[in-house]
Amino acid sequence: PLALAVLVMLPRLTSAQFGLLDDGLTVQTGREVHGRWASVLHLIPETGRFFPAYWLTYSVIWSVVGTRPLAFFVVNAAVLASLLAMLAHLVRLAGDTRVAVTIAAVAFALSGPAVESFYTLSKAEPLQLAWIALSLLCTATAAARARGSLGRAGWTAGAGVALLFAHATKETSVVLAPIALGWLVIERRAKPGHPCAARFAASYLGVAIVSAAAFAVLRWRYAALPLGEGWYTRAYAFDAATVGPALFRIMAWLVRDFAFLLPLVAVGLVRDRTRGPLLYASIWMLGWLAVYLPWPATFEYYLLPFTLGAAWVAGIVLGGLWRGR
Repeated sequence: PLALAVLVMLPRLTSAQFGLLDDGLTVQTGREVHGRWASVLHLIPETGRFFPAYWLTYSVIWSVVGTRPLAFFVVNAAVLASLLAMLAHLVRLAGDTRVAVTIAAVAFALSGPAVESFYTLSKAEPLQLAWIALSLLCTATAAARARGSLGRAGWTAGAGVALLFAHATKETSVVLAPIALGWLVIERRAKPGHPCAARFAASYLGVAIVSAAAFAVLRWRYAALPLGEGWYTRAYAFDAATVGPALFRIMAWLVRDFAFLLPLVAVGLVRDRTRGPLLYASIWMLGWLAVYLPWPATFEYYLLPFTLGAAWVAGIVLGGLWRGR
């Protein structure tokens, strides 16, 4: 993972520079927040947003590396490497081979949303997805432990903390609750399989609900404005004038960056061995598309969490075809 991350990031590392708007604001805010960590709970209140973990993380990064774009991109490379490592471990936990791991990692690292996210600074999605991946790994580890064991409780608590940080990095992480519900429905309706899978789905749904509730309490306590009153957040609207164009933009991004998905899903559905993991990945991808339908803008980097599922599909199906040779 580290070698792949460095290879992908090498052109950006050799030409490291800050961009406009978000980069400047993030660096300036990180400098101002340094030493006053509690102030992250009250930043940009007029927007209606509440993402203190994002500001806290970048403030910590600034306190270590200062105002050096190369150092910030080195951090991006490290986050990418950690994501690739966690993706590899998740694919292996699902029962796939090293070939599937390699395909999934390369598909993720070379995707358009990954390049867009990691070749620029100040994007919340890499940090958000890193916390989410960590929560998935913690929950999977807890599901493999004996019921009632101290280790299982500790890993579950770790998953909840990681997911709370994900919510506080970007609010769209709350979509993980309906995604986890979909996973649990799959396990309830499937033939009896490995008990760890059912425990994982049930545990992750509980972790997602509890962490979302904790985030809601934090937001209610510290955010200055409700979602519908901030000049930025009130644009999130469930109406035809917003959802229709957003669906068109999302479909355009899918055609541009993920045209390979449709044939792979079709092939995977006819193979019994890949059907279960494929359903998990499909629910994941649908959830991360649905959460942006009520938003009036659709940028490529918004699809980074979706890309994790797309990369998993590539690994599942192509790895299975390779194994069947």
